[in-house]
Amino acid sequence: MTVPAIPEEPPDLSLVLGGVPVIPTMAGHDAGILSAAGIPTAMLFVRNPTGISHSPEEHAPMADCLAGVEALAATLRELAG
Repeated sequence: MTVPAIPEEPPDLSLVLGGVPVIPTMAGHDAGILSAAGIPTAMLFVRNPTGISHSPEEHAPMADCLAGVEALAATLRELAG
């Protein structure tokens, strides 16, 4: 398996995604571990009107989930060149 080279300067994801804001988070996900190891990392958050996270009560409307899928697909297309 060939691992693609990491670009010197990662793309500005707010531009890739049409100017959406990049929101810093203090979430302690695996992304933080990867980033601390020097691996360019990002997280994509889907709007959750309840604010509940990591719980069976967590909910996001289908339209918001599909918007997240579209954002991820656009980012992957951009990164793939």
